[in-house]
Amino acid sequence: HALGHAMNARLGNVGQAVRYIDVPLPARKPEAGLPQLAKDLDDGKVDTLLVIGANPAFTAPGDVPLAEKLARELN
Repeated sequence: HALGHAMNARLGNVGQAVRYIDVPLPARKPEAGLPQLAKDLDDGKVDTLLVIGANPAFTAPGDVPLAEKLARELN
């Protein structure tokens, strides 16, 4: 990425062919996150769960037993 930025700067593309913008932050509901996923699993609200490039069972806080809930859903 750094090389691409340097090349575009050297070629004068910045502001012409290339525009840099701030990364927009996704709108998040306050109840979103792993605790809400755990609750939704308990309530039977999750039909399909697709996780790409992450391990929510490993990264969940200690008070959210997500690994057990996901294992229960797989059986």
